[in-house]
Amino acid sequence: MKNTQKTKEFALKEITIKGVSYPLELTMGAFLEYKRMTGKDFSEKDQHSISTNIEFIFCIAKTTAKKRGKEFPFEDVIDFASYMTPDLFSSAI
Repeated sequence: MKNTQKTKEFALKEITIKGVSYPLELTMGAFLEYKRMTGKDFSEKDQHSISTNIEFIFCIAKTTAKKRGKEFPFEDVIDFASYMTPDLFSSAI
């Protein structure tokens, strides 16, 4: 039987931090990076937790940059989140 259920498309196409736009493309690499970083599968993610959502946005931005051969200057999720405003976060989730 053919699966006719459509997946929800990721809301943002890019995020701008420190004046630089970083594309956001949801790939399988983002799920693996999230697992590597947190030790949890994405399915275990608490969708209402600010910190886990920031971690996942970080994983998406990092793996998209890698896929596109772009520099990703943030050493870790704290470095990344330090430049993220509440408005920017709200628009990303």
